[in-house]
Amino acid sequence: MYGHIEDINSLLVQKRDAMVSAMGESFGGTGSKWSSPTGGLYVWVTFPENVSAVDLQPIAFEAGVGFNPGRAFAPNNNGDHCARLCFGYESVSKNREGIELLADVMHREGTFKVGPGN
Repeated sequence: MYGHIEDINSLLVQKRDAMVSAMGESFGGTGSKWSSPTGGLYVWVTFPENVSAVDLQPIAFEAGVGFNPGRAFAPNNNGDHCARLCFGYESVSKNREGIELLADVMHREGTFKVGPGN
């Protein structure tokens, strides 16, 4: 009766792993940190404090990638430099592509630079 749950959980693990792996590849060295959740559908990202996820959201959306700024999900609305990324909806490949696109947008906007000391 509940065998489908194992199938769904297996697929979600693959999607999560794809997003977390892409975060390491695209955001490593930027000063950003992210979760590797053991359940749920979201990765929590904390960008460097100079990054406004609220300001970045419409720019990223225009480029084709969406996310929710962390302010709505953080205590006291103090998540301006955080974001909640959903890995559950898109495919494994779309999750990877979305993270790469978000990093490209942030590089283009001058939000962060990858390299030593960042």
